[in-house]
Amino acid sequence: MQILIDVCLPFFAVILTGWIVGRRRFIDAGGLAGLNRFTYWVALPPFLFVKVAEIPLDRLLDPKLIGAYYGAGLIVYAIAVVGGRRLFGGGPALSGIRGLGATFSNVGYMGLPLVIFAFGPEAAAPAMTIIVLDHVLMMGLTVLLIESERAAGGGLKRALIKIARGLAFNPLILTIVAGALYGVSGLPLPKPVAAYGNLVGLAAAPCALFALGANLAGCSLTRGMIEVSGLALLKIVVHPLLVLGMATIVFALDPLLVRILVLEASLPIAVSVFVLADQYRMDTSRISAAILVSTLGSVATVSLALTLLGS
Repeated sequence: MQILIDVCLPFFAVILTGWIVGRRRFIDAGGLAGLNRFTYWVALPPFLFVKVAEIPLDRLLDPKLIGAYYGAGLIVYAIAVVGGRRLFGGGPALSGIRGLGATFSNVGYMGLPLVIFAFGPEAAAPAMTIIVLDHVLMMGLTVLLIESERAAGGGLKRALIKIARGLAFNPLILTIVAGALYGVSGLPLPKPVAAYGNLVGLAAAPCALFALGANLAGCSLTRGMIEVSGLALLKIVVHPLLVLGMATIVFALDPLLVRILVLEASLPIAVSVFVLADQYRMDTSRISAAILVSTLGSVATVSLALTLLGS
């Protein structure tokens, strides 16, 4: 119970605060957009750079960690794609969005600050590995499926160009890669740089959580609740259970890594999934509803993960 009070309550309280402010429209759409830009472009990148620069590269590219998390993730992705298509219909594009929703945790805005707060600085390396590979592997696979439906014949080339462009302009990916390269150089991180990154990072977590809550205030639960509930269940229940099995039985990971991976998998669907669907002008009502349902449900799954696994 103390874990829930010390770790979960403050995080979900900030999200709830953002949701209340969003519902009351205390901050208009322009203000919320500015807060999102500040978090995404200003606060998180320096914090990620400083943290990654201090981590050995072999810890960022741990093959067992990657095998455990993404072995489970690809199984859940396949379940969402095949099961969703048979039960609810749709082509490769919609199936890809379902697969991404079932596996793409809110690792940037919610996961990174949460695991560091719960497990300490040692949790930063695996959390950042997941941030990068979620964008490269899971989002990349989804873009391939979407483009394969939208551009017959030339779809693969177009998809690869779009993926490369997206990665090239993603500030989180760029700063993580830059931090890793700086760490490989062996040069000490200048104290003013480290101080700046950590100071700006103090704003990153609360702003990210607040913005998440405010963004969720616009979601509705009016359509396709069977599909929405199934997608949320895959994300916050099936995904962490499979990650737990892979991490403990198949790869026998260190207990701390098991805790981090399971906690990351128990997080709700990332808002990035909605952004991708909206970018392709797809029907976003169900995915926005699934984000809201999974976020509400993650209060239980995150709390349960921390209670059973410890912190």
